[in-house]
Amino acid sequence: MQARPADRLEADRSRMLGLPSIAQLGWWKASLRLPRDHYVRLDTCDYSVHPLAVGRRIEVAAALDQVLVTCDGVEVARHARHQPPSTQTTRPLPPARRQPARNRRRWT
Repeated sequence: MQARPADRLEADRSRMLGLPSIAQLGWWKASLRLPRDHYVRLDTCDYSVHPLAVGRRIEVAAALDQVLVTCDGVEVARHARHQPPSTQTTRPLPPARRQPARNRRRWT
């Protein structure tokens, strides 16, 4: 091979493969079974997870600004991450699932 490296650069680039995809850097990950209270504790903060995932294996991924929880590849919770110690984050039910105040049972 009687060529300079600069002359072979284009031929080499045309035969190079693309880089494989990698997970996002900076994510902390864990896998666990969701307890009955449907909260996940990360550091000293609790984050709510959809109650249908109770007892099932979930994947928790946390970055500096958010917490993502998946169950069988389906997102079941996403919260902004809290840095202060001992806080609890609960995601409210969607408006379609909330019971209107006039239909609520009154305790007397």
